[in-house]
Amino acid sequence: MKTIRFQLLHRTVQFTAIITAICCIGCANIDDILNDINKPPNGDGADVDNQLIIADMPIAGIEVLLAESDPVQVTVVVNGWLPDSCTEHHETHQAQEGNTITIQITTIRPKDFACARIATGYQERVFIGALPAGDYTVIVNDAEQQFRVDDVLNDIDEPSNGDDNDIDNQSIIADMLIENIEVLLAESDPVQVTVVVNGWLPDSCTEHHETHQTQEGNTITIQITTIHPKDLFCATVVTKYQEKVFIGALPAGDYTVIVNDVEQQFRVD
Repeated sequence: MKTIRFQLLHRTVQFTAIITAICCIGCANIDDILNDINKPPNGDGADVDNQLIIADMPIAGIEVLLAESDPVQVTVVVNGWLPDSCTEHHETHQAQEGNTITIQITTIRPKDFACARIATGYQERVFIGALPAGDYTVIVNDAEQQFRVDDVLNDIDEPSNGDDNDIDNQSIIADMLIENIEVLLAESDPVQVTVVVNGWLPDSCTEHHETHQTQEGNTITIQITTIHPKDLFCATVVTKYQEKVFIGALPAGDYTVIVNDVEQQFRVD
């Protein structure tokens, strides 16, 4: 009897140990999957849960805009493309080390899915913020550009205060008409915030002029202006306009974003 009980007990212990090991392996695999999903890609194609592929966006060109303000506000306009009908923008990450600014923009698409090979242009404005005078390098994926911030500022093209401004009696600058805004929170650590702005241009002559961004406490203010020639006949053709304004990393808290006359609250957990 003792021998039989001992064998049964021994087998029970073995069975329990096997079940525990299986559970631990399962937990480890789930943790690995979650870490892979939330971890920023390193530029190579990344297989997430065997269903999605994340990769660096192909970049066609970058342009550095220096707002003639004090201090100088810097924005990087990134022109890239989505190679097929299934590929979408995934995340934008920004970091700065010394005078080198690194921006990584990634795409996401389903794995093993037939997609029409129709390339679509993509543009994103990444707001860097105020920079002191000096020489800088900006790197967006595999594209690199140098630029310089000077101390000398001009008064031309100062941000509009919302009223029409006559510049050199030739152009009129006004706040863009905003339809709606959407706040995107990337699942990263820290949380990266992007504001998608949908507006419109009221006629065939009006173009985007400048985008300015400021933050005071937990309130983020974005001003987007348009420009069009003065005293020029323009066809009344309304054109949709979309701009993605990259805010950057924000700590946990409640925030308010104001784009011209449109306001929205959001929370970072």
